[in-house]
Amino acid sequence: MLDPDDDHACVRALLGVHDLADGVVVCLAAPGSPWPVLARDVLLALGKDRRALDAAGPRSSAPGLLELWLRAEQVHHLVVLRAHLLPFSTLAAVDRLAVATGVQVWRVAHGPLHSARTPTTLPWPAMLALLTVPTAADRQKPTAEEQYATVRDLAARAGRAWRIYTERTRIRARKVRPDCALGVLLQNLTIDAHDGDDLLLRLHAARVGLRDAGLHLVLPALATDTRLLGYLGPRFSPETVTRLRRLACPLAVGALTLARATDSSAPWLAKTRLDWTDPCGRHVRAYTGTFRVPPQARPMLRALLLDRASRDDPPPALFIGRDGKALLGRRLAHRIRAGADLAGLPAGEAAIPREKCYTPETFATTFTGATNLQPRSKH
Repeated sequence: MLDPDDDHACVRALLGVHDLADGVVVCLAAPGSPWPVLARDVLLALGKDRRALDAAGPRSSAPGLLELWLRAEQVHHLVVLRAHLLPFSTLAAVDRLAVATGVQVWRVAHGPLHSARTPTTLPWPAMLALLTVPTAADRQKPTAEEQYATVRDLAARAGRAWRIYTERTRIRARKVRPDCALGVLLQNLTIDAHDGDDLLLRLHAARVGLRDAGLHLVLPALATDTRLLGYLGPRFSPETVTRLRRLACPLAVGALTLARATDSSAPWLAKTRLDWTDPCGRHVRAYTGTFRVPPQARPMLRALLLDRASRDDPPPALFIGRDGKALLGRRLAHRIRAGADLAGLPAGEAAIPREKCYTPETFATTFTGATNLQPRSKH
């Protein structure tokens, strides 16, 4: 890409199209950077924190870590500003990275000395137009009415199956926990709520869907209980995802993401197997059901899966330590706590190595005592 006038507008415009949701990463290269330094700069552009990069390993490991995260984030375009000031060895390494990851790399040369055109060069305004073409991320989101109908229908479908089971076993009420089917359903229906109003809409739709199936879901007064509402969601707000992206270690960020998504304690997470996890990071299966991972949090789980795939003959467990052995609850709790501290997020009780399969106050157990699933009266 050519910027013969060395125009500040070019740098500002290209930095403005940096958007991981669209798969576009823009990095301002330091003059004369060797490949490990440039790789670290691109990792910083991906949102990584300097302390997290230091904790992830020596600087020489940055290129391998960069390749992993480009794949996990599903980056399509990497724009390197000031590329004309980089040594040949670094540019050759960038080309190898493009081949290995399938990422389209755009090297920007600034100044009149670099204005010679070749068949593979473009002026920067033309490149800017290519990078700003609308993508799937720009598609219109469902309306509140459409979202309400979807959640209601999913809840009704589950409720019809539960109605039969409830009548056969004469269960009067079900307390809600993460390791029960109702807790899994509520997680699936609300995990990607983007604000408190959206969460309330989804919960109300779930209650209506279950009522249509002949079941009565009793919810606490969420509209007036600001503490409980603030605890329930949104789980993966834009600020939370930004903080998760600070982490460079795939194991730490993957464990912390699943802990937030499922509310499982570390010993319970440690039981998770690789074949229970969707290869694209969309969901993870547990003994009682399948927990959803919202789209904005899937790159963290994909990074964990890519890191695990790079190990030689790993055990069936999802979480593998540096020694190649499966992490038990205590070690996994330590990694979750360390990752939460680096990300600036609350570790929660997932960082406590309890032997229980659920924590005292989680997404589902906050409803315990206030949320019951009961057969509707026939009167």
